[in-house]
Amino acid sequence: MEATDVTTTLRSVVLVPVSLVRPHERHDPSHAAALRAKMVADGQFTHPICLDRQTLTLLDGHHRFHAGRMLGFQYVPSVLIDYEEDADVIVIAWRTGEIVNRQNVLAAAASGNLMPIKTSRHIFKSPVGECRVPLRRLCKSFLLKYISASEDGSNAYQMSLFP
Repeated sequence: MEATDVTTTLRSVVLVPVSLVRPHERHDPSHAAALRAKMVADGQFTHPICLDRQTLTLLDGHHRFHAGRMLGFQYVPSVLIDYEEDADVIVIAWRTGEIVNRQNVLAAAASGNLMPIKTSRHIFKSPVGECRVPLRRLCKSFLLKYISASEDGSNAYQMSLFP
């Protein structure tokens, strides 16, 4: 296993347990299945999802997240942002006449009363960037090996685990 197995660009990417991620809107299963097929064909996860650092509310990447769940991921590559304070992130509605703001996005995730598909659109003034994580790396057994190898400093990856 080489350090080049996992690479990232721009923002820091962490591996967050799938079970902790809190979606705020529904997803289209057929679109998630199409992304799953693309991931399998590519052999890697290339665009991290975006999460609120405090609540782990899923802000961007619902279909990528659900594609990963379909593949049985234990962890998902993620960028953590301070949603309530980050002026670099703007939230608007996809459809005219809908009201979407940070508070109702967080409330939907907290309550489990998910918004319809493609209700919110998050715009990031600074690009989120990409990651190249081989799909085989997103399972629990790899992470246990990664933690063991990292303790002695023998492997230096650009990806870190969510605390």
